[in-house]
Amino acid sequence: MTMTTNYNFYSILSSHARRYPEMQPVDLLELIHQNVFGSGHLAPSPEIVRERLADEFASCDKTEPFVETLGECSRVYIGSAVPASAADAAAACGASDSSDCRGANDNIIDNIAGFKNRPADDELLEIIARLFILTADHFPADYTHADETSRAMLDDCINTAREVVRDGCFGFGINEFDSAVAEFAAAGYPAQSHSDAYRNAYQPAYRVVDSYFTRLIPCLYEISRLLDEKSGQVRVVIDGRAASGKTTAAELIAGYFSGAYLHEFPDARSFTTEIIHADDFFLPPSLRTPERLNETGGNLHRERFYDEIIANLDSPDGFSYRVFNCSKMDYAPEPRKVKPCRLLIFEGAYSLHPDFGDYYDLAIFSDISPDEQRRRILSRNGERMLKRFEQEWIPMEEKYLDGFNIRQKCKITI
Repeated sequence: MTMTTNYNFYSILSSHARRYPEMQPVDLLELIHQNVFGSGHLAPSPEIVRERLADEFASCDKTEPFVETLGECSRVYIGSAVPASAADAAAACGASDSSDCRGANDNIIDNIAGFKNRPADDELLEIIARLFILTADHFPADYTHADETSRAMLDDCINTAREVVRDGCFGFGINEFDSAVAEFAAAGYPAQSHSDAYRNAYQPAYRVVDSYFTRLIPCLYEISRLLDEKSGQVRVVIDGRAASGKTTAAELIAGYFSGAYLHEFPDARSFTTEIIHADDFFLPPSLRTPERLNETGGNLHRERFYDEIIANLDSPDGFSYRVFNCSKMDYAPEPRKVKPCRLLIFEGAYSLHPDFGDYYDLAIFSDISPDEQRRRILSRNGERMLKRFEQEWIPMEEKYLDGFNIRQKCKITI
């Protein structure tokens, strides 16, 4: 493996090779195309998307739904795709053991929470249909519409695939793959279809969805259920680790249910939504004493959160709260108005502090590995702030998460 190899994508391809030993060059090229261009080439009108998905679900071998990562995008399966064992895959590759597929870890599959031992239902199919079209809106439809970044990504993916093929992970050689790539390029890098060998072996039934959306599928499903069952306000809390994507998740969920992302679905239900950020309750300097910061969960202005938010949740006219700007270490000039809404989302560390009681209908834990956390903070905040996170804020958050068993309080982990 060279220094230029995208190791994560190498690992993903190695895992696919082990899982699906009947993969042919065209199947590998389809995976690459889907990862770079998403579902754009397959997204007609919402009515047709729904109809085709329903027809495919009616005719497929119904297994419990799951998500299979490709990298930037993922495949959301509604049925079939019977996986091969690692030993069978290694044998098909001509390998004496699975270690010949370097980097393969088989961690490309995630089950969808709530669907263990049961197939998809109408609500899940609707969510998949919507996310499928949202993905089409977020990715270039094909090579012709792609910018230089997407075209460079395509080249990188193909080069990484060459390395995986050279390492003997697939049941075909580099000459066969290079020949397929040459035809692929000459035709303008069009969308591909699975080979007969792949279809016959695995009967794949899936839709391609942006990988960031797929992590939210259990949340969207559970919130949809709550909105159906509860006539009043639905309250969702997203707590968890620093840099794990809590704010982004809250914004995507709000956009999904408010209708902001559903212009393609004119018949879709939409709900008024609001987001409250825990960062607005950063502890002011006057309260940042050693004794306070040594408390479990002491880094949040809990008293103000309770007085300005929790105590006013049932107000029929909404409520206002002061926003603390931590970059200026002072309150914003104007309070923020929270209007009456059907879906109220709270996001940020310390949102599930026991001082606030069970004020929520659904609790979500946003997780991240230490290495990825460090990478994101360094990219977002720089080296100086990374040191503060590692020496100050992350230890306080971890003390809170462990001390109050926050993960165990949550129904869903993303």
